[in-house]
Amino acid sequence: IIDSMAKAQMLPIIFFSVIFGVGLASLPHETKQPLLNVFNAIAETMFKVTHMVMLYAPIGVFALIAATVATFGFSSLVPLFKLVVLVYTAILFFAFVVLGSVAKFCGLNIFNIIKLLKDELILAFSTASSETVLPRIIQKTEAYGAPRAIASFVIPTGYSFNLDGSTLYQSIAAIFIAQLYGIDLTITQQLILVLTLMVTSKGVAGVPGASFVVLLATLGVVGIPLEGLAFIAGVDRILDMARTALNVVGNALAALVISKWQKQYDAEKAEAYMLSLKQV
Repeated sequence: IIDSMAKAQMLPIIFFSVIFGVGLASLPHETKQPLLNVFNAIAETMFKVTHMVMLYAPIGVFALIAATVATFGFSSLVPLFKLVVLVYTAILFFAFVVLGSVAKFCGLNIFNIIKLLKDELILAFSTASSETVLPRIIQKTEAYGAPRAIASFVIPTGYSFNLDGSTLYQSIAAIFIAQLYGIDLTITQQLILVLTLMVTSKGVAGVPGASFVVLLATLGVVGIPLEGLAFIAGVDRILDMARTALNVVGNALAALVISKWQKQYDAEKAEAYMLSLKQV
């Protein structure tokens, strides 16, 4: 496992982590709690380290983009503009077509859900952090007809396992960097990349820049140069805002879909709440 960590081989690391977690979960509480405390302390420390790096990142990103523009001219910014447009287009398509189809199939309206969460979406979009709106999303999905037991379980779990926006962004960014270096990925490599990103995106912290860190740890799986991340670092915050908003919509919809599935959705309560919003 140490050798896999040193070589950034994500799949063996993930497999070992899952097996280790299952084994740890089976231990008595008094036996596993000290180790859980250590892991929590390490995780919090790494978040702080990442935060410190992100504070100084704008200076480094400015230098990197300045050097790129000075060497290749303003034309080098065109690919970045195309990347931003592509990611936003893909996220809007996923939100309104894919999630919209799921909502319609379950008798819900994706536009009502977005309207319901408009304040939370604005906050999540502007801060690029989904953690800031977690309590409000639970309250609003509960007011929209989802039982508290389902909303309070599905949404926090979705913050770790239902990250549509993060996975979508990481896949597009990885292929963008591969094209940047002239690397022709085969269909097999692209599938491995997407599947790996789907797994490694689980457990991503809901803080700004978290997906960027995961992408950094995953590119080596298919032989994509990590240096390419420096090229997109300057626009990562812009992309982070969109993928965070999509994560919020996906998690709220998941709670409502599970409520429908379990036949515990209160349609009358949802209708009354939407009417109250219109009156306000």
